[in-house]
Amino acid sequence: MEKIFNQMRLKKFEDKNEWHKISSMSQDYNLFSSPTFFQGLTCPYDLFVIYDDKKPLLSTVVFKKTSLKKKYFLQDFNYNQGIYFLITNKKKQRETLSFLLDQITKKYNQLRFSLNYNIQDIRAFQWHKYPKNEFNFNIMYSSLISISKKKCIDD
Repeated sequence: MEKIFNQMRLKKFEDKNEWHKISSMSQDYNLFSSPTFFQGLTCPYDLFVIYDDKKPLLSTVVFKKTSLKKKYFLQDFNYNQGIYFLITNKKKQRETLSFLLDQITKKYNQLRFSLNYNIQDIRAFQWHKYPKNEFNFNIMYSSLISISKKKCIDD
């Protein structure tokens, strides 16, 4: 695994629009990750992309806890944001996520992710620095309702 990590690098983005150009390529991308949405946020965050050589593998937004707010959920509406895979290979996704956790936990004492519903495998979080258990989990499920066949809002 270490050999794989040596090929990857984590790059911080200051420009939301540059980060957006990369992140919007992900199938997990959504409205809550747009520069327009970020303009309305009051909570601090950092934007990152992981590259393998010049190929982007994953983009992420890391919400930071402030001293003014005791809990993350008291901050802005920031759900279904966090990790955007730019690759489809599941093994490479797990390796990239492990690399992210390795790097990001060196930079932050506390952080929050609200994962997109497409991310169903959280083993990288569960096994990160096992048996130390660095992460606390608050698993909450959301659902999608297809409205494509509805004729009116009351259906």
